[in-house]
Amino acid sequence: MSIFYSIDLQSEGGKHAGVKAPSDISMIGHEMGMTGFLFPAQKYMFPKGIDVIKGKIWLLKTCSEIWKELRRTVGEGDIVLYQHPMYGARAALKYIPAIKREKGCRFIALIHDLESLRMGVHGLYTKSRKTAEISDQNLLKQFDAVICHNEHMRQYLIEKGFEPEKLVNLEIFDYLTNEKMCHRVRGKEPSLAVAGNLHHGKSGYLYEMFRNNGAAKNKELTVNAYGINFESDGVFGGIRYQGAFPADKLPGVLKGDFGLVWDGPSAESCVGNTGEYLRYNNPHKASLYLTSGMPVMVWEEAAIADFVKKYHVGITIRNLYEAAETIRRVSDEEYSEMCANAAEVGQKLREGYFFRKAFQECVKKLEKQNE
Repeated sequence: MSIFYSIDLQSEGGKHAGVKAPSDISMIGHEMGMTGFLFPAQKYMFPKGIDVIKGKIWLLKTCSEIWKELRRTVGEGDIVLYQHPMYGARAALKYIPAIKREKGCRFIALIHDLESLRMGVHGLYTKSRKTAEISDQNLLKQFDAVICHNEHMRQYLIEKGFEPEKLVNLEIFDYLTNEKMCHRVRGKEPSLAVAGNLHHGKSGYLYEMFRNNGAAKNKELTVNAYGINFESDGVFGGIRYQGAFPADKLPGVLKGDFGLVWDGPSAESCVGNTGEYLRYNNPHKASLYLTSGMPVMVWEEAAIADFVKKYHVGITIRNLYEAAETIRRVSDEEYSEMCANAAEVGQKLREGYFFRKAFQECVKKLEKQNE
């Protein structure tokens, strides 16, 4: 009988969702009976001077110790869950094939991000381009099964040479919280919730949607903004900053008719590296809104739009200058149905339903290979 293990990354907390998804996956995995191997939070994230050398020594020592411990522990037929990407990709590329060969175990990867596809914000990606390419191509291809976000990402990976039979779609990321799910009541005037890193370089669309065409069209729209790095200078229109909250508490405070899933500098369309990335990824903020029982508004060309349509948990939109009018066109009956569906999906997200389903599908694939 297989024993299941998970490679976990230590969380440092904070009022942002950067570590929420991998932490939730680890927690769900432990509830499923997985034994964890903990990687400490990374030191020397952006090293300079002597810290560059210290960082390399720390990385080599830390990764080697944990991978060697894993190699001593696993046995034939065991299954190890790896959350991608993690620091130490080169060490993982060295150890994973060796452990598989020596111990006869299998590895399943769950993709959180493909950095070589996302390419980062403001050129940060250029500092780690080679590592990202090694991680997304060489390393990921060593796994016996890979959980990707959706069919769009799956097709992208197939084009990059991945074997189709190894790929399983997650559909959406789960979102664990103990906060009470709010009963949604539509406001008299249209409103949105926007959550995330509100820095202009990441969420420029927020500061643009009341300018130019949006100044008149979104005149009666209220946008409740939640998160770090809010830039109040020069903000006008209907933006209402509500503060920053821990990721597991945020579902209990969100206000708005719909939660907005958008990215990039423009309100006209999702452009730039992070905007274009929405064509392939499952944004974690979609899970946040749905776990709070809030239906979503998403870019019509985003990959997550397929999920929204399939489960009827929101609406799609071409540009944010049409936000107020698009909300007004939703009838009260339609809105009530979307809220009910969002609450139903949200409950599944709180229970880890989608990861459990995808992981079990991977295990069945691996078992079938051994028949």
